[in-house]
Amino acid sequence: MALSTVPVVHRIDATVYDGTNGAEIAEWLEDAELVSDDGTELVIRTSGWPEPVERRIPAGWHVLRHWCGIYKESLEPAQFAGIWREAPELAAAPDPSA
Repeated sequence: MALSTVPVVHRIDATVYDGTNGAEIAEWLEDAELVSDDGTELVIRTSGWPEPVERRIPAGWHVLRHWCGIYKESLEPAQFAGIWREAPELAAAPDPSA
């Protein structure tokens, strides 16, 4: 009997810090606390081990999170374009808080 398989994709969501949406990004990330947002650089504190980690994100950079809302990384536009591609519309991810 042949093994049946299907392709799968690990869900990663991305947005861009545009200098005006720092508070929304901090709220969008389940593990982030807004430290400062001066319009040119967003500073957030995310979970880490053994201590939380302070992240500095320049305006124009992409911010990525895992499917469960946890911070993954931030990348300048050229890095982002070289690594990531926008996926076709996917079914809604399960609500991690449910």
